[in-house]
Amino acid sequence: MGLAFLCDSPKDVDTHFERLKGLGYGVHKAPFDAFWGQRYAQIEDPDGNVIDWFAALA
Repeated sequence: MGLAFLCDSPKDVDTHFERLKGLGYGVHKAPFDAFWGQRYAQIEDPDGNVIDWFAALA
């Protein structure tokens, strides 16, 4: 299964990541600027599924 959320901005990726991390969700990949032109992060849900958050870099 893959689940990904398009965010409005790179800052939104960071905001969602920090909020979920603060709630105790597992960190799979901390936010980073990917070479393909997106801000990207991954969190693990309670079942171990990896969920992606991304936004285009300006």
